[in-house]
Amino acid sequence: MPMEGRFIDNGDGTLTDVCLNVMWSKESFSGNWTQVHFLCQQFRAGGYDDWRVPNVMELFSLVRMGGEENGIAWSNLELNSVVDWYWSSTPRGPGGAWMVSFYKGDVDGAATWHQHQCRAIRALSN
Repeated sequence: MPMEGRFIDNGDGTLTDVCLNVMWSKESFSGNWTQVHFLCQQFRAGGYDDWRVPNVMELFSLVRMGGEENGIAWSNLELNSVVDWYWSSTPRGPGGAWMVSFYKGDVDGAATWHQHQCRAIRALSN
């Protein structure tokens, strides 16, 4: 998915993704899978209160293939902070969920009690 011209910085802590027709938070949250779901539901930015945890495909769309390190790197978005592993809302068997690495572009699963980051997403209305 092309990154050029895909994102619009809204100047309020959010980015509009014109390819997916969604809005991303520039801030991330840390916690286990249950905690980040709660934090996203409580999140308020850009005047919106309908934030959620992204599914694995939405999250993976932020990865740019063929980047600077190891052939794969996280996207060059104007994000306030970027760490390695981010939770998705997509379950992976009992007690697990899928995650995406913003450093290597890997997709892997983890037990939901592990602590990782999350970036909130919301759908744009038409």
